[in-house]
Amino acid sequence: MAYINPLLSKGLNWRILLVFLISVPLTLWAIIMSLFFGKSRLQHQKAIRKLLKLVLSKISISTYNDKALASGTPFIIAANHIDHFDWMALYSVLETDVCVVTDKFFSGFPFSLLTRNAGFFTLRQKASFGQSRDILRILNAVKERSSMLIFVNTAADSNDLLPNIKPGAAYLSIKSGAPVLPVRIKGSEGGNSLYIVFGKPLFPDTDDISKAGEFTNRIRDSILSL
Repeated sequence: MAYINPLLSKGLNWRILLVFLISVPLTLWAIIMSLFFGKSRLQHQKAIRKLLKLVLSKISISTYNDKALASGTPFIIAANHIDHFDWMALYSVLETDVCVVTDKFFSGFPFSLLTRNAGFFTLRQKASFGQSRDILRILNAVKERSSMLIFVNTAADSNDLLPNIKPGAAYLSIKSGAPVLPVRIKGSEGGNSLYIVFGKPLFPDTDDISKAGEFTNRIRDSILSL
């Protein structure tokens, strides 16, 4: 299946315009959520998903093999990244408590109004995988039995073969003991359909963090096989 941008045109101006248009309802929705839900993470997540489904109502989103998520097991959900907004599609179809590892773009205003109580964690791209405050907060959420969504590549590096896959998912899995759930996102030729395919859970076979590179290769192979 072709590896194409499913949601947006190629023009950068369309991306900027879409971010602006989305930021307005996000801000209003965030204010409403804070008034009604306080700091209940799951309620905030449900509210965000309802908003995202409305935003993506013109896109057909199909999921496959997502039964593992219903088990209640916390996963490190490792997905490929093909567009700056494909996280919306993936997040909108998740029904359980799933936090998100994101970069500073979605932790800044106005998105922070919406995401700060929903379990969106910032992991700076240049941060080392030591015992940083970001890493500790993410690992603590997994210990509380929340799954964690992390993209294994950047949208600007959306190569079909994932040559520059990031080790974050492998690191979090080894440190927390939670299995990795590989996910592949695919776009259709027409650009109006999105396919989200879940793979079989992958378990770290070591607690040696120096082996994260080997585990990362297993994750990449699993994603590419979907």
